[in-house]
Amino acid sequence: MFSIFFLLFFSFINHLSHGADTISANQSLSGNQTITSAGGNFELGFYKPGNSSYYYIAMWYAKVSTLTIVWVANRDNPIFDKYSSVLKILDGNLVLLNESQTLIWSTNQNSTTSNSVVVVLGDDGNFILRDGSNSNQPIWQSFDHPAHTCDYSGGCVRRTELLCGNITAANQEKDRFWEIPNTRSPENPQSVAVSSATECESSCLNNCSCTAYAYDSNGCSIWIGELMNLQDGSGNTLYLRLAASEFPKPKRKMGIIIGAVVGSVAIVVVLGLICVVLWKQQNRIIATPCLLWPNTSRWLSFYLKRG
Repeated sequence: MFSIFFLLFFSFINHLSHGADTISANQSLSGNQTITSAGGNFELGFYKPGNSSYYYIAMWYAKVSTLTIVWVANRDNPIFDKYSSVLKILDGNLVLLNESQTLIWSTNQNSTTSNSVVVVLGDDGNFILRDGSNSNQPIWQSFDHPAHTCDYSGGCVRRTELLCGNITAANQEKDRFWEIPNTRSPENPQSVAVSSATECESSCLNNCSCTAYAYDSNGCSIWIGELMNLQDGSGNTLYLRLAASEFPKPKRKMGIIIGAVVGSVAIVVVLGLICVVLWKQQNRIIATPCLLWPNTSRWLSFYLKRG
């Protein structure tokens, strides 16, 4: 009984609780476990792109409904089983061991403080390995390794095809742009000579290969194809191209219109019934003015012929 309790306790303290932003020396990450930055901007864990059989340690935007990968650790050495593989700190480095417990990825730094080393996922998207007692001096950080950053082959897949170039998408809304503030611009921008943000948006929208644009004091920049090295925290605003269906639709006013019509008809019916009642109560010819429709000059009169 004691041995079972000990094993359960040991397992508990060596695995992460959901929502933590740090992996310490006595913790590990595997399976469906993830860590999340303190403000909830980013999440990191095992990721399988599309129909692939491989898994990667990846970071993605936590507050975006469409899964968007922003950093990948082991892009050249994927794993097959996320439940038997493990991400942990070993000898002062963050390492990924595969299902055979073979080292396939490491931060590969010389560290003399292996017992106090932690790795923290920041709200700016930086994944930092540091000495827990000296948090201002990173041993390693993902911002120094942009080669591992997002939109590698198969990393991000559009949930909805863009309208541009889709010959079967007749009578659909044009593609739109999702604003991503406080970003570091991706690599390989192309400058476009325009005089306003509206013209910059149009130049991207009219190019079926354009995936994003930005307009600032340096003018208009557009990106063709994949967005490489897109990072958070540099004060720029990027406009990412998405299908119009990815955006929430405004509530239609149809319910209000139907309610107004039904209400108006009800008023006419009630007034007509009042006229009939009055007509029956008076055994003489009457001409009772009754409003046929609000705000009009039409009147309805009822006449009774004496018998």
